[in-house]
Amino acid sequence: AVVSAGPGSAIASPATDGVSAEEQLAVVATLQPVPACVYTHDGHMSGADDYCNEYLRTTGSSFAIQVVELTKRSFYNVFHNVSFIAMILVQSVFFAIVAGVIFVNLKDTVTGVQDRIGLLFMVTTNKGFGGANIGLHSFKPERPLFVREQQAGSYSVLVYYLANFFSQLPILALGQMLEAIIIYFVAGLVI
Repeated sequence: AVVSAGPGSAIASPATDGVSAEEQLAVVATLQPVPACVYTHDGHMSGADDYCNEYLRTTGSSFAIQVVELTKRSFYNVFHNVSFIAMILVQSVFFAIVAGVIFVNLKDTVTGVQDRIGLLFMVTTNKGFGGANIGLHSFKPERPLFVREQQAGSYSVLVYYLANFFSQLPILALGQMLEAIIIYFVAGLVI
């Protein structure tokens, strides 16, 4: 008995059932490669095998697999780039100190409320433009690889963007939390 082990491979099971090794090799040679995603848990083809074969033939892999694999690579690149992490944290602390010094000890008056609105506008504007700059600067070194993989049809632009977003999210969230804590206490936003 021959059991398929995944795409393009087959192995003989220990139970030969009286079939010679030559006959087993002849059967193995006639097997067509089949994508692993169409197998059920017991090794048989699922009902969606035509759809899955067509999708894998045109794209090479599923959207989820592309996002997961690209996110893994991007996580590795982000967390091994110490200068990127340091830049995010230093930039957040610096902006928080500057904003805190400008709006130090806000009062509970009409002008204090207007100052709070100015502070929130300044922080929001900084985050909007700062996020765009981070994306532009992190894309520049990866551009040749991105272009080469795009030309090969490895993944879509959406997959690349989502993978970078998910991989940079923890570092950016840490920087935002640090900045918010500093501004909150220095500017006197405590109610």
